[in-house]
Amino acid sequence: MTLVSGTFEQQKTGLASGEFTVTNGDFQFFPSVQQGLDIKVIGGLHKGCIKLVVPPNSPIKTANDLKGKRIGVDEIGGTPMAITTLVLANAGIDHQRC
Repeated sequence: MTLVSGTFEQQKTGLASGEFTVTNGDFQFFPSVQQGLDIKVIGGLHKGCIKLVVPPNSPIKTANDLKGKRIGVDEIGGTPMAITTLVLANAGIDHQRC
């Protein structure tokens, strides 16, 4: 086994071409699969590695309290943004209009 570091694009291309047998991934692969990338996604989901964090004594207690607020993420389109978007959607909030 050889571990190779690469960007998301390199991982995606490596999987599609057969250069990589396996890679770790997250929600970023889903749009590529929807657009026809021929890969198999295996594995499971777990909870706890990504959290929405607010300052101590914040009035924000639930996802509904995020409506109209600004939310920082480390990367537009990255996993934390995808998770936050799902949390907002589950609370009935359109992340593009909140």
